[in-house]
Amino acid sequence: MSTKQPNSSNPGNVQPFPNAKHPDDGQLPPHHTGGETAVGPSDDEHRPKKGESWISWKVVAPLVGGATLYFAYLVGVTFQQTRLGRYGINAGAFPQDRSDYLVLAALALLKDLNIILGAIFKSKALLIAVGSLFITGALSFVLFEAATSLGKRHRGKEPWSPRAKLLAWYLLVIPIGGAYLIFALPTSFATLMVLPVELGSAAADAITEDDMADYAKGCSAHSHGKHCFNLVESGNVIATGFVIQQSKDNVALWDNGKVKLLPMEKRSLESVDAFVGSSSE
Repeated sequence: MSTKQPNSSNPGNVQPFPNAKHPDDGQLPPHHTGGETAVGPSDDEHRPKKGESWISWKVVAPLVGGATLYFAYLVGVTFQQTRLGRYGINAGAFPQDRSDYLVLAALALLKDLNIILGAIFKSKALLIAVGSLFITGALSFVLFEAATSLGKRHRGKEPWSPRAKLLAWYLLVIPIGGAYLIFALPTSFATLMVLPVELGSAAADAITEDDMADYAKGCSAHSHGKHCFNLVESGNVIATGFVIQQSKDNVALWDNGKVKLLPMEKRSLESVDAFVGSSSE
């Protein structure tokens, strides 16, 4: 009994390999155009181009904006509570909206900036300190640029010796890194939490002291444009003084050194005198 062997000389009888790819398998042969092979999209197209960051601004911008609003909100809340607390008034008697706290935060930050600039220009020690910090920052920037340029020049040359690397590790990396982890991180976190409170409190104290000094001069002085008001009910004057804070339900008045918290129901405020002329400082 004879078996038929495939004739290798006949191309029509050649058996294809199992892994051979044919055009009718769904895979097209490469298309040649001008001696070049067309290549499909690769993973390099999905990678960020040179100069682009892996971190998208679409993620960073909302985080920065939210942190800024939260910071301003804390400044405004602290300012309101501290200012009313100086008069012995509970801040709950005058609730504020978030937008109101943001406005108060802007007022507080402007007052803080005024305080800082005034302190800097009045104190020689602070001027020297600020100048020293500026010079130190400029020198640090110059040294960093010089080190970067030097590193580019020596790129491709022999690396540092193991002894030099060990010396740099023990003298620079460990002390600086350790100090950063021990002091910088907790200090930064505490600063972020305490700074808005301190800014709001400092501005509230400064503004309250200025207002109390103006109130002590009396209604007729009109110091810094401040005017007295009468709290009137059914044509009768209930109290007279400077308005510290007012809402639709309550009003706080400064009446000759006394702070009065009175309800506004069925009552109105009327200025003692007309808002005309220039105010005395």
